[in-house]
Amino acid sequence: MPERKAPSGAEDFKFPPEPENEIKPESPEYHNEEWEGLKKETGSIAHAVQKGRELGVPKEEMDKFIQDAINRKKEEGNYRFVYRFMKNQSIGTAEEVRAMGEKAYQTLLEMKAFDPAMSIAEEVYGKDSEEWIKASESWQKERVEIETARSAGEQKIDSGETELNLTLSKDATFADLFRAIDALAKKEGIDALDALGFESELFDNFDPEIADQIESLKIDPAKARATKLTDFFKEKGYSQKDITVFLPIKFKRGKRNK
Repeated sequence: MPERKAPSGAEDFKFPPEPENEIKPESPEYHNEEWEGLKKETGSIAHAVQKGRELGVPKEEMDKFIQDAINRKKEEGNYRFVYRFMKNQSIGTAEEVRAMGEKAYQTLLEMKAFDPAMSIAEEVYGKDSEEWIKASESWQKERVEIETARSAGEQKIDSGETELNLTLSKDATFADLFRAIDALAKKEGIDALDALGFESELFDNFDPEIADQIESLKIDPAKARATKLTDFFKEKGYSQKDITVFLPIKFKRGKRNK
């Protein structure tokens, strides 16, 4: 190393001490196989993040996983999940989280998912905002229509005509579920999804992330065909009986129709 010289006219100048050979701390050890398995799970992304942190996954690897998950959900159009995930995991700036909340709100309005739109509007804009009032009024109108449809369905049940409920085989996929909903809607001449109370029961009784995952299956036919209803809920800790308790679904014996 060349000799260091003090600046001219600074005889009392002292150089700072030479830095010692800096030893970078090793990345925390973690169970790579377990982490790789978590990344491939179809379950909760938040759960994978929590477990990854417990395993000591390096920050760079965790950040990449989180960003990939967010990008994937954006591509699916599931902005509600992205907003909730960013908010709950403290990801991004306050402005970025708010912007995603605004995007989620607009998307939910377009989907006519007024109940969750109200919830996000309250958080993002406030309960006195025009956005919340708009979602609330739309939701109230929707409730009236649902109650009218449900009342009509109950009258048919009393007369022995029909029952507004879905009957599926035990190995039914989400594609089967969505087809059954569409078939019932055409048969009854109503919005069967709302008349059944399926969506409201879904968001009332299950974790929002589970509800969001099911919502995303509606726009992913291939995945809906490949995902069995009972298997999906079993991974989340819910039994077949739980499904019938919390959702307007009954199971029958035998194989589903191909």
